[in-house]
Amino acid sequence: FRCDSWCYESELDYIGVRALDGGRLQMEHRWREHRHIRVVTIVRPEVGAVEFLARLERDDETQAWPDRVPYANLCWQLKTCPGFNSQDGHFTDFVKRCFIFTPQGRTFLHETERRLVPSLEADAKQKKPFPWVQMYCGVWQQAPTLKPKTWADYSADRYTHRIIGVVSKDGKSLAALANGTAKLSSQAWNDCLHNNPECAPDDAPMPDRRWQQKVYVMKNDSTLLLKRAEKDFPEVQGDS
Repeated sequence: FRCDSWCYESELDYIGVRALDGGRLQMEHRWREHRHIRVVTIVRPEVGAVEFLARLERDDETQAWPDRVPYANLCWQLKTCPGFNSQDGHFTDFVKRCFIFTPQGRTFLHETERRLVPSLEADAKQKKPFPWVQMYCGVWQQAPTLKPKTWADYSADRYTHRIIGVVSKDGKSLAALANGTAKLSSQAWNDCLHNNPECAPDDAPMPDRRWQQKVYVMKNDSTLLLKRAEKDFPEVQGDS
């Protein structure tokens, strides 16, 4: 298994990375809007998973903390993974192997109601046989209002767990993203999935807030995935 995690598709500038003990990595990014704020991310391997855990730090203690946190948008790509990426370049095959959990159980994304991409022409190939990209939110939420030129619409089908994943081409394995705070998930271009957690708890002082999620790789067993994710993230099932 091999994947790429673009850290981050956000208003953050990459500073650098260094190795820590235990196979961990520490990445640092600077918030463009507030240059004295850094996002420090620890990437930690464990059996069957990799954890991303981020916190905020100030370079200048005399400057106040902002009244909001930066949005850390991790783009998780399977494009370079031969066992999981698009079959012979057919993007719709990738969509058919991606899944979320709905009230009906594990649901593959081509089985969800996929709404048209607002910013594409009616005859664009990216809409056939179904829209190639889609966003999803939880059953406890109302779908956000779309902005003009939005890259994808929200499906009418909603997830029960903050998990989005993909099954390998041979059907033997799965890989998935999970966390306990995300407000939306999406399946986008470049064989990529997004499941972006919030910085939490939102009522804690800025230095005490954490952004956390995990990448899981395991045999294709959705029950096992749910058990692992629910153990690691008690809030993964959301507020339903």
